[in-house]
Amino acid sequence: MKSKNILYLFILNALLFPQFTHAQTDSAKIMLTKFYKAYIPTVDSSTGLRQIEKLQKQYSTAKLISWVNKQTETMELDYDPYLNAQDADKDWVRTLQIEKDLKTPNLYNISFLDNYEKKRHYIKVFVSKERNQYKISGFKN
Repeated sequence: MKSKNILYLFILNALLFPQFTHAQTDSAKIMLTKFYKAYIPTVDSSTGLRQIEKLQKQYSTAKLISWVNKQTETMELDYDPYLNAQDADKDWVRTLQIEKDLKTPNLYNISFLDNYEKKRHYIKVFVSKERNQYKISGFKN
């Protein structure tokens, strides 16, 4: 009887664990999709720095925001690291792709097609869980 219970728990774990892991990945991907679908048009429309900062605060860790601000103030960063570009085009949202990196935990590959340059832009972002929600926590060059 004991071996049947162990076998049952093993099978249950094998069936549920991949779904749990997939659900975590989906939550991070959903967060990134929401962020970029809001962020790109906001940067493109130049509606103001306040709205851009609000989105960054909502979807990024405080540590990352502090790092970006420091790099911008010291002129070491002359582009938007969330877009890997100096400006934006709302059409990028149509070609937005977000995929989990299969080799590195918590790393996501973001890309979109730049119609002006006729090439795809790539951004690699780390996500981390903070108070039961995922946030962008860093960039990988």
